[in-house]
Amino acid sequence: MSSKMVNKSFNDRGVITKIYLKNFTSYNEVVFIPGRNLNLVTGPNGTGKSTLVAAIALGLGGNVKTMGKSGYIKQYIKRGENTAVIEIELRDTPTKVIKINRTFTENKSVWKLNNESVSEAKIAEVTRDLNIQIGNLCQFLPQDRVKAFSEMDPKQLLLNTEQSVGDPKLYEYHQNLIEYRREQIQLEEEITQRNSMLDLHTQKYQALEETVSGIKERKVIKKRITALGQKRAWIVYDQSRKSLTQAKDKSDTVGRKIKQLKQTLKPTVEMKTEKEIQIRKLKLSIDNYGTKINKYRSEYKKIIEQLENQHAKISGIRHEIKHDIEVENRRESTITAAETQKNKLCNDLRIMTDELGTVESMNEKSNDLSRSLQKQRQVVGALAEEMTVLRQEIDKNNRNVASLQHEHRQLSDVSSKRLNLLKSRNHDAWKGVIWLRENIHKFNSPVHEPMMLNIQVKNEEYAKYFEGMIASRDLYAFVCEDKTDMNLLLTHLREEQNLVVNVVHSDPHEQYSSKPDIPIESIRRYGFQEYLSSLLEAPATIMKYLITMYSIHNIPIGTEIVEDNIENIPAKLQCYLSPNNIYSVKVSRYTGDKSIRTVRLPKPYLLSMVVDTGKIRQIEATIRDYERRQNDLLTQLRPIEEKHRDAEGENTKLRNAKNQCQLDLQQVQGLNSRINLAIQKLQQLENERKNIEDIKAAGKNRIMSVIKKQMLVYKKCNSLADEALKVNIESETVSMQLTVLQKELANELEETKIIRENLRMAEIEHQDLENQLQPLKRETERLYDEAMRLTDGANPQDTVRFKPFKTAFGKLPGTIEEIDEALQTAQARVYCLDDHHGGEDILRDYERTKEYVEKLKQEIESSSIKLEVNEQKIEEIRDVWLPLLQTLVETINGNFSQYFTSLGCVGEISLSHGDNPMDFDEYEIKIRVKFRDDDDLKDFTKERQSGGERSVTTAIYMISLQELSRVPFRCVDEINQAMDAVNERRVFDLIVKMTSKVDSAQYFLLTPKLLPNLKYTEQVRVHIVFNGPYVVPWNRFKTIDYCERIDSDRNRK
Repeated sequence: MSSKMVNKSFNDRGVITKIYLKNFTSYNEVVFIPGRNLNLVTGPNGTGKSTLVAAIALGLGGNVKTMGKSGYIKQYIKRGENTAVIEIELRDTPTKVIKINRTFTENKSVWKLNNESVSEAKIAEVTRDLNIQIGNLCQFLPQDRVKAFSEMDPKQLLLNTEQSVGDPKLYEYHQNLIEYRREQIQLEEEITQRNSMLDLHTQKYQALEETVSGIKERKVIKKRITALGQKRAWIVYDQSRKSLTQAKDKSDTVGRKIKQLKQTLKPTVEMKTEKEIQIRKLKLSIDNYGTKINKYRSEYKKIIEQLENQHAKISGIRHEIKHDIEVENRRESTITAAETQKNKLCNDLRIMTDELGTVESMNEKSNDLSRSLQKQRQVVGALAEEMTVLRQEIDKNNRNVASLQHEHRQLSDVSSKRLNLLKSRNHDAWKGVIWLRENIHKFNSPVHEPMMLNIQVKNEEYAKYFEGMIASRDLYAFVCEDKTDMNLLLTHLREEQNLVVNVVHSDPHEQYSSKPDIPIESIRRYGFQEYLSSLLEAPATIMKYLITMYSIHNIPIGTEIVEDNIENIPAKLQCYLSPNNIYSVKVSRYTGDKSIRTVRLPKPYLLSMVVDTGKIRQIEATIRDYERRQNDLLTQLRPIEEKHRDAEGENTKLRNAKNQCQLDLQQVQGLNSRINLAIQKLQQLENERKNIEDIKAAGKNRIMSVIKKQMLVYKKCNSLADEALKVNIESETVSMQLTVLQKELANELEETKIIRENLRMAEIEHQDLENQLQPLKRETERLYDEAMRLTDGANPQDTVRFKPFKTAFGKLPGTIEEIDEALQTAQARVYCLDDHHGGEDILRDYERTKEYVEKLKQEIESSSIKLEVNEQKIEEIRDVWLPLLQTLVETINGNFSQYFTSLGCVGEISLSHGDNPMDFDEYEIKIRVKFRDDDDLKDFTKERQSGGERSVTTAIYMISLQELSRVPFRCVDEINQAMDAVNERRVFDLIVKMTSKVDSAQYFLLTPKLLPNLKYTEQVRVHIVFNGPYVVPWNRFKTIDYCERIDSDRNRK
C-alpha cells in the first residue's frame, strides 16, 4: 500500500459513510449516504432534517440531553411502534468500516459493534478512540444548542476547544495542571498550618518541662493514697457483707415459720373457697329471681295502665253522648240566628246598590276610566321620548368633553407621550409593553418596560448625551431581573407573537460599583462638570445595566472648555462628552500612541419631550364649544320636563279614580259572597239534625265494646300474678340457703382466727426484716462496686488480676483506723508540695506534646518533598502546554480575524488568565467581536449580541477550527438562523472553501432554506429531505430516474 493511501486512510478514520434508521421519529425506514466533505441537508420544516442530527448523536452514544432537550429516548420512537433502530457505519481503514447499531425500546437500549452485542461503555471507548465528541459544542452543535454555544463561559470554550482541535495531549496537560495546582495549593496550606502548629507546640513543650519533676514526686504519694483507699474500700465492704449475711439468716428463719402456718391453714382455706363459690352461685340465683320479679312488676304496671285507659275511654264516650244531645237541643236557636244574619246581609246589599250602583254599571265606569288612562299614558310617553332624546344628546356631549379632557391630560403627561412615541418608532416594542401590562402576574421578578419609558433625565438638555451614548436597541429593550423571566418573555413576544423586540438581563442583586474611577474634582480643570450617571434617574436594575454595559459612571460631560483641552485630558478617560461631541480615546498596546475619535452628538427625540401647547389650546376651545351646546340642550329640556310632570299628575288622578271604582266593585262582590255563605250554612245546619235516641243507642254499643276488651285484660292480669307468686316463693327459699351458708362460713373462720393472727404477725415481721435487708443489700453492692472501681474491676476471687493489689495491700496497715491515720499523713505530705492542678493531665499533655512535635517535623518534611516534586511536574507540563496552547490560540485568532474581516466586521480570539498565571483553572478563551463601525470590540455573550450576530460568530469560530481539526466530522444544525442574507452567503462560501480541502473534516450543515445562486464545488453533496406518508420508499426510489423524469417534463413544457 502506498504512503499516500495510508495517509488518506488515517485522515478518513471516523468519517460517517452510511446511516440507516427504522421507526425513528418521523421515518419508517431510511438510508442516508453522506459525502466525504460538506453535506448540505435541506428541506421543508418538519420533514426530518434535525432527525438526522439526533440519529448521529444518539447512535454514537449520546443522550437526549446532548440534543439540548429534556425527556427520555422513548420520545424518538415513531408513534405506534415499540422499537426503533439506528445503525451508523464509520470509516476505519480504506477497506474496512466500523458498524455501530443501537436498538431501543421505551426503557432499554441494545448496542452492537460490528453485529456483536456490546455494552454502552464499549461504544464510548470506540468513539473516544475515533476522537468523536458528541457533547463538545465545537464539534457537534444541534439546533436546540446553537444558543448554548454563546452561553458557554470563556473557560468552557477553552476546554471544548482543547478537546476538539490541536495536540490530543493539550486537554490532558491542562487537566493535569489544574489538578497539580490544586494539590500544590493544598500542600502549601498544609505546610503553613503545620509550621504554625510546630512553633506553638514547641513553646508548649519547653514550658511543660519545668513543672514535670514536681508532678512526678506528687504522683508517687498520690499513688500510695490511692492504694490506701483501695484497701480501705475492700475492708469496709467485707464488714458490710458479714452484716448482710446475718440479717438474711434471720429473715429466712421467719420465712420458714410463715410457710408452716400457711400449711396448717390450708384445709380451712380450701373449705372457705368452696363455700364462697356456693355463696356466689346463690347470690346469682337471687339476682336472677329479682330480675324476673321486676319484669313481672313492669308488665303488671302496663296492664294497670291499659285498664285505666279503657276506663277513661268509657268516660269519654259518655261525655260525647251528653255533648251531642246538648248540641241537638241548641241547634234550633243556631238556625234562627243564622237566618237573622242572612236577612241583615241582604238588606246591606240593597243599601249599597242604591248608593254605588249595580255591578254592571260599576264595570262600565271602570272600562271608561281605563280608556282615558291609556290616552294619558300615550301623552306621557311622547314627552318622555323627547326628554330621552335630549338627555342622550347631553350624555354624548359629556362624553366628548371627557374624551377631550383625557386627551388634554395625555398631552400634558410625558410618560404617555413617550409611550405614543414608542408606538410610532417601534410598534413591536409598544405592543410588547401593552401585553406586559396585562400579563405582569406571570413573572416571578420585576420586568421593566423599555428603558426609554423608565429613564428620566434631570434636564431636557441632557437627553442628547444619553441618546448619543446608549444604543437605540437598548433604549427600546425590556429589562428582566430573572433569566427564567427573560426566556418566558422572549417566548411570548418573539415566538408566539412574532414581535421583533430586544430583551436584556440585569440582576440588581449582583455587586457592582457606581463610583467613578477618577473623582470629578480631579478633572474639573479640563472643563468637566458631572458624570453621566448623576444626570439621570432610573430603577436600580436599569441603572446597573447602564453602568456595567456603558460605564456611564466613568463618562464625564463638560462645557466648551473640554474641546480646548483635548490633548491634556488623561488617557485613562476612554470616553467623554462636550456640549456638541462624543470623544472616544484608544491607546495602542504596541506603540502607546493615543488616538481620539470624535462623533457629533445626535439630536434627541426619545428622552426629550415637548408639550404641544397649540394642540392643547385647540382642545380647550373645543371643550368650551361643547359646554355652550350643553347649556342650549338644558334650556330645551326644562319646559318639556314641566309638561311631563303635569301629564304625570293627570295620569295619577285617573289611576286613583280607577282604583276607587275597583274597590267599590270588590265590596259589592264581597257582600254577595257572604250572603251565599250564610245560605250554605243554613242548609248545612238543617242537614246535620240528629235523633236523640239514636245518639244514646250508638253510645251504648261503643261502651260495650270497650268493656269486652277490659275483661280480656283482667284475665291476663290474674295469670301474671300467679307466675309472680311462684317466682317469689323460689327466691325466698334460695335466700334462706344463702343465710345458712354465710353463718357456717363465719363460724369456721372464727375457729382459725388465732392461727391467722399468728400468720399475720409473722408476715409483718418478715416484711420488716426484708425492708431492713434491702438498704443493707444495696449498700453492700455499692461498697462492692466502689471497691471494684478502685481496683480496676479486679476482686480477691480473681487471683491473677488481684495479685498486684494483694501485694500492695500487704505493705499497708491492716485496720480501718490505721489506714485512716496513714491517709491523713500522706495527704498532709501532698498538701506541702506545690499543687499543680491537673498534674496527671499535665504529664499526659507533656508526653503527647513531645510525640506531636516529632510527628509535625516528619509531616512537614514529607509535605515539602511532595511540594518540590509537584512544582517540578507543573513546571515541566506548563513549559510544554502553554506554548502549544498559545500557538493554537494565535492560529485560531488568525483564522477568526481573517474570516471576520472578509465579512466587513472585526473579531479577535485571545488567551487570558486570572491574576495568578499559575491558576490554570482560570485560563480562558475570550471572543471579542464588532459588527458596526461605530461600535467597540465587545465580549461575545448571549446578552450583548443579537441572534444573527451570535449565529455568525458561532459559525466563524467553528470554521476557524476546521484547519486545526482532529475530529472526523462536525455537525451544525441551522447555524444560519437569524443571519441576514449577506452574512449567510459569506459564511456559506467560507464553509464550502474550508471543507473542500483534501484533509478537512467531514461536515454536516442543516438548513431549511438556501439562498439563490450559491457557489458549490464537487466536494459538496446536497441532500434534500422530503419526507411524508405518500413518499416512495427509499429502497424503490431511483435518483437518476427521478432526474430524467424532471428533464422530460421540462422539455415537454
